[in-house]
Formats: sequence, C-alpha cells, structure tokens
Amino acid sequence: MAALDCDGEEITPGIGGASALEIRLLPARARDGSEVAVPVRTEDLGMVRFQEGGLVCEDQEGLIWAASLTEGTQIRAFELRSPNRLVVDIR
Repeated sequence: MAALDCDGEEITPGIGGASALEIRLLPARARDGSEVAVPVRTEDLGMVRFQEGGLVCEDQEGLIWAASLTEGTQIRAFELRSPNRLVVDIR
C-alpha cells in the first residue's frame, strides 16, 4: 500500500521501501497562528525500520504523516499525555 497525500495521490518520489505507514491526524494543524511549526517535507530518517518519512500533507482538516518501512509487520500506535504525544511501535 502506498502513502497518499492530501489529494489522494500516491506520494512520489521517495516514500518507498517494503511498505508504507500512513498516520492521519484529524483534526490537527502544523501551524501556530501564522507561523509554521512543522514543515511539510520528507527526509531520510536514518533508522533501521524507517527508511524515509515526514509530514506529507497539511490542510484545513488535518495532517498526514507517512514513512517507508524496510521491515516490520506489527504496528501499534497509542497516545500519551503530559506532554501530549503519539507513539508508534513497530516490531
């Protein structure tokens, strides 16, 4: 399965690997007022299971974060508080 951008188009180039992980955060925003807090871009993550990833979409409804996975099939995502954060566990 390929990761998709805000328009539903497959993300190219880059997000490749054995499989793609896509996380949609609705509602969410990448801006603090008029200042961009998180830029829309992907980069080489230099990690064992994550090949490349980043924020691929920001629109009025929310955010889409995507990453290419080199391996791993068991994925858990959960929310932690104080401070608020999202944890993605890939095995």
